[in-house]
Parts: sequence; C-alpha cells; structure tokens
Amino acid sequence: MYRSSEMAYASMDFLGRGYITEQDLISHNAVKKLLCEFTETDIREMFINQSLFAPSNNHNQKHGGMIYDTFKKTFFPHLHQTFNLQDQIAEETAENDDKVVKLRTQKQPDYIRDQLKRLDHHLRNKVADNWTSVRKAFLSLDSDHDGMLDVEDFLKHFGQD
Repeated sequence: MYRSSEMAYASMDFLGRGYITEQDLISHNAVKKLLCEFTETDIREMFINQSLFAPSNNHNQKHGGMIYDTFKKTFFPHLHQTFNLQDQIAEETAENDDKVVKLRTQKQPDYIRDQLKRLDHHLRNKVADNWTSVRKAFLSLDSDHDGMLDVEDFLKHFGQD
C-alpha cells in the first residue's frame, strides 16, 4: 500500500503532531483492511502486548502516542535497521559467553584428555631442552613471522615426534 514507512506514518499523522495515537492507527485504511481477518479487539490486544501505546516515560512514547521511530521499527522492520548498536553487541557477547561456558563445561572423553596431557608434557620438555627464555623460543618457533605460534610452526621445528 505504501512504498515507505515515512509515507505511511505521514498519512496517519496528517496534523503533524509528531506522534500518532491508537485511534489514528485503528481508523487508518490499512488497519481497516485487516478488520476482515481480525477484530478491533484483536488489534488493540496486539497493541497492548507490544506496549505500543502504553503510557510511560519512555522516549518512544509521546502524549500516549507512537513516534515515528517506534512506528517504523514495529511495522517496517525490513526497511529500516533501527537498533542500538551497543545493545546488539552486548546481546551477541552474552550469547557467545553462554556458548563458551557450555563448551568448557562439557567433559572431554578420557582418551582425548590423556593425549592432550602427553602432548603438553612432550612440548614443555622440548621447549625447555632447547631454549632458556620464552622470548627466544617464540622467535625461533615463529617461522612464518606472523606473530602467532600454530601447529605448523611446531611441526617445522620438531618434526613429527
């Protein structure tokens, strides 16, 4: 019906108040077309469930109405990326932290744990036998000079033992 969220919002806020009320939205033609599938009560319940017109001190609410940012976030999310970057980063970090905790709490099979202990002991002995400082060991082992030690660096220096 509308090509942009700006046009849809402007058609409901034709007085230019800077917000639309629940009644503005209910009486709009686009919502009236929904009334053949949903009742007005259903639509008002959706407004309550989504807290679209809930009176609060929230910056998204103005005089009990809905401002443009809330409107486009709610009804046109596919056209506008209206998110707080800090909130998104915090949410992703929390999800990643949960995944790390799950991975750390999963118990490894005994044979893998034993192999890792033997490998750790073997590498410690090899490094201790060949170098007297960590810095010298790192500089010698980092054969590709990328600032990181990986499996290939150890294999190049110690071979397949």
